[in-house]
Amino acid sequence: MNIEKVIRLKDNEEVIAVLRNHMVTRMRQILLALALVAVPFFFMLPLFSLGMPGVIGFGISISAGLIYGWREFFKWYGSAFVVTDLRVIDIDQHGWFSRTVSEVELNRIQDVSFSIKGLSGTIFGYGSVLIQTAGSGANIELSAAPDPKEAHHLITEIMAAHRAGAVAAGDNGATHKVSRLLEDAAQLDGPEARAFLTAIQQAVGKTEEREKPDLSWFGKSEEGGDEEKGQFKH
Repeated sequence: MNIEKVIRLKDNEEVIAVLRNHMVTRMRQILLALALVAVPFFFMLPLFSLGMPGVIGFGISISAGLIYGWREFFKWYGSAFVVTDLRVIDIDQHGWFSRTVSEVELNRIQDVSFSIKGLSGTIFGYGSVLIQTAGSGANIELSAAPDPKEAHHLITEIMAAHRAGAVAAGDNGATHKVSRLLEDAAQLDGPEARAFLTAIQQAVGKTEEREKPDLSWFGKSEEGGDEEKGQFKH
């Protein structure tokens, strides 16, 4: 499956991994498809002895097995959990012409958990990976992941790297502004440099005044208290 034909990747978005259901979970469909194809060969002579009806039945059984097997493979291969460096995308292929796609951005993921249940899951090592989103977004789940522990580790590591990159980008933005300001100041001559420093001092003074708490009421309260005390003394 070509991921870019199903979803549109964003600028500079990179696909990290594509996860699908464990093949053992499709064993029933595989056996049924093989049976529809293989069983007629065991009864080929009796079927052919019936003439044209037997030949038609032979061909129908094989065709049905091939079509059914291809459809099940198409559903399995078309359903995937796509993990990129920006988001996680859940693609559910329901049939030839039915598909559901849901996604969640990494910064909206609230929790990632995995579970392994049952004897078959324990033996073959598959389980479910659940991604819970913040807000009103729907949760998405990959059932029967081949290695849910590794899938959980992969998603959490990408989340941590994404958040660290976002923080670093914010810090670099502020640092870049300061660096450009200092570079511009270094090119000023004497009078311009003094005017520049004066402007900074005035800006800092205004900031300190805004941050300084207003305690004028405290002095008035004390004076009022003294007057009241004086009145009580009289």
